[in-house]
Amino acid sequence: MKKIFIILSVLAIIIVLTLSVKPILSLCSEIGQNFIITQLDKEEKERQQKLENGEIVRGKDTILIWENMYKIGHYSDSNHLEIYTNGSFDSILEKVTKYKIVKKNLYVTSEEGFAVIDKNNFCRVFVTITEEDFVNGYSIDEQGNKIYYSRYIENEHIRYLSNFEAFSEEEQKIFNKILDKINSD
Repeated sequence: MKKIFIILSVLAIIIVLTLSVKPILSLCSEIGQNFIITQLDKEEKERQQKLENGEIVRGKDTILIWENMYKIGHYSDSNHLEIYTNGSFDSILEKVTKYKIVKKNLYVTSEEGFAVIDKNNFCRVFVTITEEDFVNGYSIDEQGNKIYYSRYIENEHIRYLSNFEAFSEEEQKIFNKILDKINSD
C-alpha cells in the first residue's frame, strides 16, 4: 500500500512538472475573470433598465427605498429622507436618526423633525428647527441682508405641519417610542 502511494505521488509530480503549472493557472484565472465580468455586465444592464423605467436604483449609499418614490440615503454628513421627482432627489429631512415601518406607514425621526409617509405615498412633515436653519444656503442682497434658500419642497405629496400635535395620537405614540429607543441606546 505504501509503495502504491509513493509511486502515485511521484507520478503526479512528474505529470505536473511535465505539463507546467503556469498554463493551468492562466486558464483558471481567465475563466474566473470572464465569469466575474459577465456577472458585473449583467447587473449593470439590469441597473440601466431600471433607470430607464424611472425606478430608484439601490446603490451602496441607499438605506431604504419606499414605494419607488422616497428613499433614505447615506451621505458623508448624515442620512437624508428624500423624494424622487422629475428624475432627481429633493431632501425632505437631513440628519435622519431612526426610521420604522408600522402598519404600512414609514415613520422617520431626524434632528430636523419628524415625517410619516402613508400607504398612499403622502408625506406629512413637522420641522423642529428654525426656518433660518432649514435652508440650502443664502445670498446677500445690496443692503447686506441675508436671503435664505428654503428647503421646503412644493410637492403635492408633501404637507408640512405646524406642530407635533397635528400628527394623530397613534402617530405621536409611535414617534415617542422611537425617541425613547434612541435615548436609551
